[in-house]
Amino acid sequence: RHSYTLKGLDIRNILINEKGLIKLLDPGKLKYEPEVAGIARYLVTTELLYWGKLLFFIKFSISNNLKNSIMAGFSTLSLREKKLLNIFLLKEYIKHWDQAYNNIDLKFWPKLIKKFLKKYYVDNFFIERVHSIISKI
Repeated sequence: RHSYTLKGLDIRNILINEKGLIKLLDPGKLKYEPEVAGIARYLVTTELLYWGKLLFFIKFSISNNLKNSIMAGFSTLSLREKKLLNIFLLKEYIKHWDQAYNNIDLKFWPKLIKKFLKKYYVDNFFIERVHSIISKI
C-alpha cells in the first residue's frame, strides 16, 4: 500500500496550542511512497525525541506504554509490510546516524570530545538499533 506522506514531518515539529489547534513546522514535501516509509520515519523520530539531552545519554526514552500503543496501531500490517517496515527503519536509523556525525563535526569542540561522543553516544545507540533490525530482516 502506498500513501501520501510529509517527508520532513517528525514528532518534534507538531505543536498543539491550548485550544487544540495543530501547527506543523517544516513539514517538507508531499511524497507518494509505501505507507511503511512514513511509519518508519515516525517511529525513529519518536525514539529520538530526547536526542541531544543528558537523559538520552543515560538511555532515557519514551515509555514502553507509548511504544506499545504506537505499535498496536500497526498490528494489521502483513508479513511483507513488516519486512518492508524494517528496511525503512534501517534506512531511517542510518540516515540519522550520518546526521549525528555531521552535527558533531560542525561543532567547534576538541577532537577528543568529538571522538568520545561519536563512540559512546552516537555509535552505541545506532549500532544497537541497526543490529536489532538486521536480525529481523
